[in-house]
Amino acid sequence: MPEAGAISDAISASPRWVPGQVPGTPGPAVQAGRESRTRVVDYFKQFDTGRTVSAIVGPPEIKGRFFYSENYQDFNFGPRSISVGTALDTLLALAEEPQPPAIALQAMNALDIMPSFLGDNTMPLLDRDIVPRVWMGNRSMIATHFDNYHNIACVVSGSRRFTVFPPEQVGSLYIGPLLKTPGGSPISVVDLSGLPAVQRQVWRTFFDHFAFQTDGDPGAHLPSGLRDVMGDLSPADRDQVMAFIAERLKVAVGRKAG
Repeated sequence: MPEAGAISDAISASPRWVPGQVPGTPGPAVQAGRESRTRVVDYFKQFDTGRTVSAIVGPPEIKGRFFYSENYQDFNFGPRSISVGTALDTLLALAEEPQPPAIALQAMNALDIMPSFLGDNTMPLLDRDIVPRVWMGNRSMIATHFDNYHNIACVVSGSRRFTVFPPEQVGSLYIGPLLKTPGGSPISVVDLSGLPAVQRQVWRTFFDHFAFQTDGDPGAHLPSGLRDVMGDLSPADRDQVMAFIAERLKVAVGRKAG
């Protein structure tokens, strides 16, 4: 994938560029989204192969905030297996509800769930071998998190708002348990020496906070039983951490070899 700076330069150099918009002609998915909810649902349903995907569903009272349960022992939502078409019909039926159940289908591989969708809906700033991920859902508020990859968010229907924090604010975000997360994505072990200067600074700040504890105990705000790698590790915890590191290293070595 191109570096973030190269993508920014490509957008700015386009004669069609407008802040907040991607250069080029909108694809049919975006055009359908501009027409109506019903139109965009019908558009996506034509690509539904009937294959079931994983969704997360929370009760109306969470108000779209997928998070931990009150005692941090569980989550305030649960998994469901559903087809894309059924999920879209459900979301459309709930669209006018003032406080509906929270529903989200996250990071679905477009090539797996709707391969023919890619033909007419491309991202001109990326190579075609980069497969997009698809998110579908109703109103939600996703907890602050860190992505290991550069991303381009393309909104087809509805709206999204991102709040971005500078790396030096990691100590003010009160990070939760690292091994048990609502999204299932623990922090990856990476080779810092090969990263651009900005990313090295991000990880330096991260390790200063968690490993060297320059801001004090990073797990002080958590109950003692939920500090996992930030607290005293049991033999089982140590085994889990070592297994995770070994798996991440194998992935990293495989990427470099490829």
